[in-house]
Amino acid sequence: MKKLLTLLIILFSLSSEAKIYKILVTGWSYKPGFDYMLHLKSPLSPHHFVLDCQSFLHELVLYEAEREDSKRIFELYFNPQSCYELGSWIISHTDMGGKMCFNLDTEKKTVEISTENYQFCF
Repeated sequence: MKKLLTLLIILFSLSSEAKIYKILVTGWSYKPGFDYMLHLKSPLSPHHFVLDCQSFLHELVLYEAEREDSKRIFELYFNPQSCYELGSWIISHTDMGGKMCFNLDTEKKTVEISTENYQFCF
């Protein structure tokens, strides 16, 4: 029984690997057919990055590959007002030529956004 419990603990600790993703966002586009679902453009990332303020669950999602049917590797949920405010800020900042670095922590389920040190975002 102890061996089984130890094995289960090891397996769970391996599967919950914490990782921080740094995503440089340089622009955005509306997802076709949606009024407030933003595809966040990141020229240096192989991931698909979306801010969804239109679906029932408002969320920021990072997909494993550049396809939305790939595995979700990060998701963070927002209340509607916070989602709209973040989306408006991203749109206005990038439309003025600004860049931003999103630091996504998969263990803590947090996001930090920096507009100053984006050159170190890779």
